[in-house]
This record gives sequence, C-alpha cells and structure tokens, in this order.
Amino acid sequence: MAGLARLYLLRSAVTWLLARLLLAVVMATAALLDGGTDAGTTVVFDAIGEAVIVLACAALGMVDIRRRGERALLGNFGVRPAVLVAWIAGPAVAGEIVLALLLGGGA
Repeated sequence: MAGLARLYLLRSAVTWLLARLLLAVVMATAALLDGGTDAGTTVVFDAIGEAVIVLACAALGMVDIRRRGERALLGNFGVRPAVLVAWIAGPAVAGEIVLALLLGGGA
C-alpha cells in the first residue's frame, strides 16, 4: 500500500507543479501583452484561487486514474475513494500552503 501511495503522491505533485508552471507562464504572458514588464506583480494569492487549483489538480488526477483504468485495481487493493482523493489532493494542498507561506499571500 505504501508503494501505491508513493506513486499517486508523486504523480499528483507533478500535476500540481505543471499546473502552477502553466499558470505562471499564462500570467507572465498576459502581463507582457498588457504592456507591463514586471510579470511578478500580477500573481495574487487568495484562498479561492488556491482552492480552485487544488480542485483542478484533484479532478485531473481522477480523470487520469479513470483514463488508465486503475479504479478497479485500486478497489481490489482496498483503497477507498476518500483515501484516493487524499492521495491526489495532498501534494496540491501542501504545495499551496508552502507557496502562501513563502510568498506572503494566501488564506
């Protein structure tokens, strides 16, 4: 079971990291197209935005599990859906907390 948890935690951390990098690129591009040169000032951390990112990462993780056909296998291993959601959302929640603490924003 620990191997499964490690796999899904790692997969979820990569999903969260890619989602955050994509958001940073979009925000920087929008700032440059808007005529500004400092893209760092356009990023604002708030609780709703962080919750949306966590929910989006969890949804992407569940879609990935469904696409790979792993839900039945996980059920056979005794992994309950609530545990699976915790494995998927955990890295995104932890990452958002760390970002909020490091950058001084957030909830």
